[in-house]
Amino acid sequence: MDITEEEDRDQEIIISFMKRYAKIWKFLFQRYANQGYSTKGKQDFDDMGRKTSQINQAEITKLLRDHDTFPKLISKDEI
Repeated sequence: MDITEEEDRDQEIIISFMKRYAKIWKFLFQRYANQGYSTKGKQDFDDMGRKTSQINQAEITKLLRDHDTFPKLISKDEI
């Protein structure tokens, strides 16, 4: 999502919302990121670091299912 295309007022609202709930976003990311990830076959720490700083589609789907938002509020195509 690119908020630079939004109006200034809307950008401020989005930024304020994200800052207010930053701890929740961090907790959810840490909770669901790399649940199915194995360190087997990884060559170096850079590769492992890249993997732990991203969340894949399966993990996003699990997060949304656990919180009863998928498929009720969001479709698979929107993910």
